[in-house]
Amino acid sequence: MNCFESRISYPQFLKYLVPSVLTMIFLSFYTTIDGFFVSRYAGSDALAGINIVIPVTCVIFGTSVMLATGGGAIIGEKLGQRKTREANEIFTFITIVLLVLSVLFTVAVGLDTFGFTKGVAALCVFAGVWLVTKSKSRAQLDAERAAAGQAPGNRPRA
Repeated sequence: MNCFESRISYPQFLKYLVPSVLTMIFLSFYTTIDGFFVSRYAGSDALAGINIVIPVTCVIFGTSVMLATGGGAIIGEKLGQRKTREANEIFTFITIVLLVLSVLFTVAVGLDTFGFTKGVAALCVFAGVWLVTKSKSRAQLDAERAAAGQAPGNRPRA
C-alpha cells in the first residue's frame, strides 16, 4: 500500500507525531532526572561534569534532529512526486553525512589530549574547507546555465 495515494487521517497523523513528541519529552526528563540523582548521590563535582557535557550532547542531538527532520521532509516530497530513486539517494546521503559527522566528532573527542576545543576547532576548519571546495561559485553556476541555454541568474522552472 502506498501511503501517498490518499489523504492522511488524524489518527494516522498522530501515529507519526506521538513518537517524536515522546522522544523529546523523555530526553528532557532524562536530563532533569540525571542531574537530580547525580547531584544528590554523586556530589557537586559530578554535577559540574554533567553540566559541562550537556551542551555537547545537545549540539549532537540538535544536529542529528536537524538533518533527520530536513531530510525527512525532502524525502517525503520526493515520495509524493513518485521519485523513489531520488528519495533513496537523499536518504543514503543523509545517512552517510550523519555517519561522517559522528566519526569526525569521535575523532575530535579523541584529540582531547591536545584539548577538546582544539579538536572541535580543527573539525570546524576541516568542514569549512571541505564545503568551500565542494560548492560552486556564482560564475560556475552562470556558465552551466549559459551552456544549458538559460539566462544567467534565472532558476530553471520545474
